[in-house]
Amino acid sequence: MGKLVLTRRAGESILIGPDIEVTLVAFKGNQAKIAIEAPPNVAIVRNEIAHIPPKPRRSEGVAEHLADAGADPDGDFEAGAV
Repeated sequence: MGKLVLTRRAGESILIGPDIEVTLVAFKGNQAKIAIEAPPNVAIVRNEIAHIPPKPRRSEGVAEHLADAGADPDGDFEAGAV
């Protein structure tokens, strides 16, 4: 895989294929702020977190906890249960 290194000024863009545009928005110190415009089916993820598995959604964890405790996570009650 190759790498292309470009110099851009604030407000200038590059295109990746016909559907992805990366624009250099601003500089602040040693950081650059970029904007990425891409179709909804293109995942945009920071490299440093790309390989971290996603955390379970809070509602899924609660439902599992309730089920483990013997409660009905849907809120339905069994007849005769107190």
